Amino acid sequence: MRQLAEEKLQKRTGKSFQELSCEESIYLIHELQANQIDLEMQNEELRAVQEELEQSSSRYADLYDFAPVGYFTFDEDGLILDVNLTGAELLGTEAVSLIKKPFFLFIDRDDRDAFYLHRRKVLEEKTRQACEIRLKRKNGMQFHARLESIAVQDSTGYHSQCRTAVSDISDRKLLEEQLKNHREQLMDMVEKFAYELKEADKKIERENAERKQAQKNEAKLLRELKTVFENIPIGIAYLDDELKFIHASRALCDLTGFREEELTGKPCYETIGEYAGDSTRKGGEKVCSFCKKAECFENKRPVRPVVGERALGNKFIRVTMIPESNETGTVSRFMEMREDITEHKRAEAEAKRVSHLAYLGELATGVAHEITNPVNGIINYAQILFNKSGRGSQEQDIARRIIKEGEYISGIARNLLSFALVGKESVSIHIDEILSETLDITKAQLLKDGINLKIKIAPDLPEIVVRPQQIEQVFLNVISNARYALNQKYPETDKDKILEILADSVTIDDRPYIRVVFCDYGKGIPADISGMVMEPFFTTRPDGTGLGLSISHKIVRDHGGKITLESREDEFTKVVIDLPVRP
Repeated sequence: MRQLAEEKLQKRTGKSFQELSCEESIYLIHELQANQIDLEMQNEELRAVQEELEQSSSRYADLYDFAPVGYFTFDEDGLILDVNLTGAELLGTEAVSLIKKPFFLFIDRDDRDAFYLHRRKVLEEKTRQACEIRLKRKNGMQFHARLESIAVQDSTGYHSQCRTAVSDISDRKLLEEQLKNHREQLMDMVEKFAYELKEADKKIERENAERKQAQKNEAKLLRELKTVFENIPIGIAYLDDELKFIHASRALCDLTGFREEELTGKPCYETIGEYAGDSTRKGGEKVCSFCKKAECFENKRPVRPVVGERALGNKFIRVTMIPESNETGTVSRFMEMREDITEHKRAEAEAKRVSHLAYLGELATGVAHEITNPVNGIINYAQILFNKSGRGSQEQDIARRIIKEGEYISGIARNLLSFALVGKESVSIHIDEILSETLDITKAQLLKDGINLKIKIAPDLPEIVVRPQQIEQVFLNVISNARYALNQKYPETDKDKILEILADSVTIDDRPYIRVVFCDYGKGIPADISGMVMEPFFTTRPDGTGLGLSISHKIVRDHGGKITLESREDEFTKVVIDLPVRP
């Protein structure tokens, strides 16, 4: 290198280093020092660039391995040359075990040709290609996948390799199938309306004189289309990228209690959201717990439709959110569907209640039988002690108390047996006969308590097939509860101390029923316990056993009927009993 430098120096100056003058040598040394410093600075820059390249390479490796889609590199025969961690996870195995393995081993047999043609087209045309096939994981589970591939060069510069991104689209396939069914239904409607519009247009072209009438027909048709949309029983709303309402259907407004103008331009979480009424939350803190809208906008890509269920006032709703993308592929707005599933939830709760009562019925029978005989023995022995004790003695008083408590336990046992009892004899009878028998027993007590009894029974009611004694037991229990509530609110006589009894015929699910309503204007039931009053052993009365309404509920249910309760604290309690009419 030194000799080469001296030769270049001699060519540049025409002199050898030994022939240079002192000034020329000093100048040359200065130039060398400047060049040395310049080279050192360039070396520092090269080292910094090298370090940055190494960091970029590390970041790329992380992005490659932990990308949200699987990346594969195939040779022209379909062997796996490289795969990231996400790709290995999609196939349910480790990345190292996939290298040099044929990819077709993980493809459904019916889709292997599609993968072969896809790979060949990529290598031949050297353009980005996509296809959808079914893949199998190592454990045999199958899923739908989308492949997007490009051709890449090998070490020789020949395009013999294929780099492919693999995404799991199973959820999208399921949604597409559901949307296809809805689309077919809508297309039938659209085709029908389109046909009518086309006929109207032909009529306009044929007869200018009837153009005004044709325009009226078209306007009518548009109103019908809007009517169809507005009367779909599922509430529908469109939201913009700030989660504000663009449009809300009538069903949604009916479900939420808002008018459309009250919703338009306002965020959903501030109006009808899960935490809309929570004053402790502010702004975005009120976004529903199951909401994925914000995630879509943050990631600039849609997530699969999300379904959530939650309470809305006294109803229960199912919320389905479907993101919509614009032409660039980013989420631009949402369609949100809200469906009232209150009755479905009530049916589930009723099924649980029936199962619970059946189990308690079996338990009640066993308990009642086990305690009846010992209690009767205690009562009899106490009666003997009472008879043999002196009048007014302490012994006689204790015996009397034993008899009283024993009879109380015996009464509980009888109630337990009634809870489990299924009568065998049913007769055809008018409801007014059962009410008359019931009131003959209770009317004296009602008059004594100063309760105003108002009875209204519709004439010519059809007969019902029931076990009269059991239905009478239900009525007696309801009237007893009403007496207690009225006496609690009005200890003395009062004009508002009223018990109303109404009977009429109704139709439920196209089947005739007799409906009997008992409405008292007493203390009512607090909202926090109204759902528990029909549970066995739950009572608010100091002398109650908590079995009355449970027994009544079971008796009415065994007759194919239904008992419901509505109450408002300090205002009223209404018990509605529906019994099926004789076939």
